[in-house]
Amino acid sequence: MTRNNHIFFYYPKVTKKCKRQSFSESILDKEVSMSFQHDAQLPRIIENTIDDEGVTSRHGSLTRSTRISSLRNRILKEFEEQQNIAKKRSPQSLSPKEKNRYEILVIMEGVTFIENSAFAGFKKLQIVIMSSTVKRIGRFAFCGCEKLTQILWSTNLEVIEYSAFYLCKSLREVFLPPSCRQVHANVFQHCKNLVMFVYPFGVNLSWWLFGNTKIEKISPIGEYIAPDVEEEEDDEYYDENYNRQVHEWLRSVHDDYPLHAACKSYDPSMEQIFAIVSERGLASLYVRDIFGLTGLDYLDANQFTSVGEVDIARYFVMRMMGEVLVGQT
Repeated sequence: MTRNNHIFFYYPKVTKKCKRQSFSESILDKEVSMSFQHDAQLPRIIENTIDDEGVTSRHGSLTRSTRISSLRNRILKEFEEQQNIAKKRSPQSLSPKEKNRYEILVIMEGVTFIENSAFAGFKKLQIVIMSSTVKRIGRFAFCGCEKLTQILWSTNLEVIEYSAFYLCKSLREVFLPPSCRQVHANVFQHCKNLVMFVYPFGVNLSWWLFGNTKIEKISPIGEYIAPDVEEEEDDEYYDENYNRQVHEWLRSVHDDYPLHAACKSYDPSMEQIFAIVSERGLASLYVRDIFGLTGLDYLDANQFTSVGEVDIARYFVMRMMGEVLVGQT
């Protein structure tokens, strides 16, 4: 591995069976068959996961498309360089010094489970990109990734296990995919800068998820029904009363302005946003909630929609121009 590589490619475990087989799924095109041996799936992961609407726009003055193209090219370049490596390395085989080299993680097609503690202590890791095959994230998988700021989630993720993102101090935004069904205990505890948490209706939320986060500090959960079980005994313990109380607390915390609510939905329509802005004025785009976030901040973190800030501005101008022209006829 060359000294300059800063991207880790996480592969499925290699067995004789998976060497013979080819993957039949890609991120978006279910008809494409991709060879594991030649890793032909990577370009599609990059093209379809890191798209212009799937990465936040808080990186200086670069436009979103320019920034994404740069990131895509960087990943593809390092991927080509690493094809000469005879053996794909596991994260567990890396020394502490090697772990601190990596800034970007690409979970390759075919990985369904990110193993327990797989990337714990990768202190310089900033971006995680998951292919759509990932369904489960193991215990402590990203514990202590202090620089982690951005996660592009698998659209088929179902379970996040105990303390998976514990002590990810730089993580500010979590916009879970609609497929997520379970979030176990302590998952985001001590993510001290976590200020945004968007989740699908019906997800089971376990206990002590938000201890020492900005969410909990700004609006404390207060007294809650303590589960009758020791944390060490069963970290997958699910308590319906506690789950209900956490959902009620989160709903009260996110007593949203209409635009915020629209931008948090998984598939907001341009017409819906335009109607709100038309009724409440352009200033509604910059109204901040209890956490200091605008509706556009939520839209910016939403990787599951094709609507972006530039699209809203363009649509708004076009509609306004159309109404003016109609009025002049």
